[in-house]
Amino acid sequence: DIEQCKEACRQFDCAAVNLFQLGEFTFKCEILSTLYGMNPATGAACYYASDLMGGFGFGYGRRK
Repeated sequence: DIEQCKEACRQFDCAAVNLFQLGEFTFKCEILSTLYGMNPATGAACYYASDLMGGFGFGYGRRK
């Protein structure tokens, strides 16, 4: 779930997190150590760890 994704981001000092919706109640979380760019994708969301400080993301991960 999203809480597990947040915790993994915090533990691994992530740069960003990709969240994919696989089914109605099924999600896949990718923890990213680096991020060079973004491409929009249906059913996906990307959260920057640096956005977290401004309240636009999880609030965990790498602080830049």
